[in-house]
Amino acid sequence: AQTTAQPTSEFKEWADRMGAIFEANPGLKTTPSSGWKPYNRAKWFNEQRMDNGLDIPAGARWEAFLVKQERSALARKTAGATWFNLGPDNFAGRMLDIDFDPTNVSTIYAGAASGGIWKSTNGGLAWFPLDDNLPTLAVGAVAVCPSDPNIILIGTGEPTNNIDRVGGVGILRSTDAGATWGTTNVTYTVNSGHGFNAIEFNPGGTVALAAAMDSLWRSTDQGLTWVTTSSAGEWTDVDWVSTSNDSVYGLRSGDGSAGNRVRKSLDGGQTWSVAGGVPQGLPDPLTWGRGKIALTAANSQYIYLHLADLSGSFMGVY
Repeated sequence: AQTTAQPTSEFKEWADRMGAIFEANPGLKTTPSSGWKPYNRAKWFNEQRMDNGLDIPAGARWEAFLVKQERSALARKTAGATWFNLGPDNFAGRMLDIDFDPTNVSTIYAGAASGGIWKSTNGGLAWFPLDDNLPTLAVGAVAVCPSDPNIILIGTGEPTNNIDRVGGVGILRSTDAGATWGTTNVTYTVNSGHGFNAIEFNPGGTVALAAAMDSLWRSTDQGLTWVTTSSAGEWTDVDWVSTSNDSVYGLRSGDGSAGNRVRKSLDGGQTWSVAGGVPQGLPDPLTWGRGKIALTAANSQYIYLHLADLSGSFMGVY
């Protein structure tokens, strides 16, 4: 696929500036905690995902993926050798999200930090990858549409601030239970380092919310198109009241900002307010790292909050 690189990225400007500092002060290269090693790790990781120091357009990887699919289809028409896996088979990876087919509890989808989207049709006893050739194999969020379980959404990208995190390309959508995938209007470049923490449909499958590292997205057409309902801070989770298509809770956390709170919407995620202020017993919101929330179907007045601090250490369940 022919692509045109975009203007110089913010990372390139940062890397050039830091490089100039280290060249002007060579002693820093051997000084502990000077930033020399993190600088080189970041430079190595990001330069592999750029074109001569320029950002690759958001859609370029998807165009290349489509070309690869066409070529693979042609190759399959030609008889070839049969390949099988020799191993190793004793490695595990981090699974970031999981969702069930609401009409069949034996069908499960799981997203891996850098291993793609997986599916089980026997209740998790055996798994198979749905596509090892997507533009990115970092899947941070998975959602199955309750009103049409053939519609699967994945929010791509590992939603962490690790220097070696695998970035995503936005939200991808399948309409055939994961057999094939298409893009939506939410796209990012891989070297942007963007990722999603959660995607959740309301019980009726009419509205979906996607919690991202820098915003909250909302869709009213089963994930085909999206608009931002909040562009302030990191959203790490959303959870709908099981008996309502309009009541939903969201969690702002992860960035140590004053806006970190559990929030509630009564209009399907269009507007938000702080849920109960800062209840007694919760730590200072400025210390909140990543977190998760969960409601119980037995009583929507009960909400559970799991928090880590900014270093990733466990803070508590509230």
